[in-house]
Amino acid sequence: MNEPIRLANDAPGGVSPRGRKTFVVATGNAIVEGMLVKLSSGKIAICTASDVPFGVAEDDAAAGTLCPVAILGAATGTVRMIASAAITAPAVLIPAAAGEVQALAADASLTTKTRYHVVGHAVENGVEDQTFEVAPTFAAYNYTA
Repeated sequence: MNEPIRLANDAPGGVSPRGRKTFVVATGNAIVEGMLVKLSSGKIAICTASDVPFGVAEDDAAAGTLCPVAILGAATGTVRMIASAAITAPAVLIPAAAGEVQALAADASLTTKTRYHVVGHAVENGVEDQTFEVAPTFAAYNYTA
């Protein structure tokens, strides 16, 4: 059953003018507000450091239930994300493990062959395992040669 779920607050014509949309949480996932999520067969799942991030969960949700998501690159305003370690604003942010974000190392783009998906800038300092304010961006891909 891959039919989209239509809610009363959905915009007509299948668009999300504020860049927010509700998705079903994939089996085996327990989503926490502020986690980065990826799309998996039309459902959301927890994003890892090696996944392509899609958005940010805006509420807690169990597998099989609905969860509102702020879509990266489309959502208006700032969002709350979960820091994997202490983060100092205005750090450039990339995915970490378990749906959290980390600061991109200052020399990362100069020294190693690595894939990064930049997901935003820290608006305020982040504390490990806590949510903090982030200005989200489209998950820009950077590969250093």
